[in-house]
Amino acid sequence: LSAENECPYSCTYCYLQSTLKESPVPTIYTNFQDDGVLVREIKIGLMAMHMFTQVHGVKANIQREGQDKVHRLMKVLEKSIPVAKVDQSLHEIFTTYRKAIKKNLVESGLDLHQPIIEYFDKFEFKDLSRKFHFNNGDLNDGMAYDHLTDNSKFLVGVFGNETMKKDGGQLLIRTKSTNIENLKLVDPHDNVIYYTTVGTSAYSKGVPHYKERIKAAKELQDLGYRIRISLDPIIQYPDTVKQYKPILDEIKNVMDISNPSFERITLGMLRFSHSNIDDVIRHRHPDLYGHSKRAMITKYGDEEKVRYERQFRVDTYKVLKDYAEEIMPGVKVLLSTEAVSVWEDVGLTWE
Repeated sequence: LSAENECPYSCTYCYLQSTLKESPVPTIYTNFQDDGVLVREIKIGLMAMHMFTQVHGVKANIQREGQDKVHRLMKVLEKSIPVAKVDQSLHEIFTTYRKAIKKNLVESGLDLHQPIIEYFDKFEFKDLSRKFHFNNGDLNDGMAYDHLTDNSKFLVGVFGNETMKKDGGQLLIRTKSTNIENLKLVDPHDNVIYYTTVGTSAYSKGVPHYKERIKAAKELQDLGYRIRISLDPIIQYPDTVKQYKPILDEIKNVMDISNPSFERITLGMLRFSHSNIDDVIRHRHPDLYGHSKRAMITKYGDEEKVRYERQFRVDTYKVLKDYAEEIMPGVKVLLSTEAVSVWEDVGLTWE
């Protein structure tokens, strides 16, 4: 969800330095809450993801190729669906614009749409069980400017709608801030996930201490929000595991881990795109660039990004996963943006 661009924090590893290098000024969109504008995009995104995964399966959307195909499908749907309201189900929208959607798919002439066309008459969008997250916090921090925009209150209202729930759309608010006052003022619903990222202070600038972020997550958990906490990016130290065990201890001591609202812990390692590390960080942050060279961060196999050596990642994930499960029995531990084979080597399954 592109409510904003950029972030007030200055984490030197941040991918936004590359993604938004042509327009690095924080930008807040003033039409975000205009009637129907965002809702239409959400419904189109939901429809595209349901169509794609019903035809190709979920794992086909891993990495860029699957994402690009979904984006091309969304372009066809955007051309076909002029309006969509929050109370309109995907079934109703698809039924209304069925002919236009099929016509535009065929006229696109793209081979990548052929499996969708062949399956087309089987689409109904009834009794949908699969859920898709809409991430408020990808090109921005999901809450850092919320005291200025009130966007969280608007989004919680949109995703609290019963039709949106049945269509499978969920709101994921991803943040490093503790700016949660607006979320305290609205009904959290069961369709909103607060996802805070925590870690050591290495290469992070301006962000609240991880203990404050965990404390904010606990306040929202007490109000009924679904909570996920991510240790990301994990930085390589001479004693990496020793640096991150205290964060897991803090989560265990502060959060109500027995409550189903505490959904998971995610582990992710420092990683970069080639353009970010070579074109941006090498010039702007020599300390981090030096770390990347000393740690031999590079591209391994067919992995999309440049990363730490694979065995180091697997070994570190294993130890932290096992420790989390030891001190927090029943906790769900997942990985962030790692290949399925890495999940398997760590002893995790990807669903």
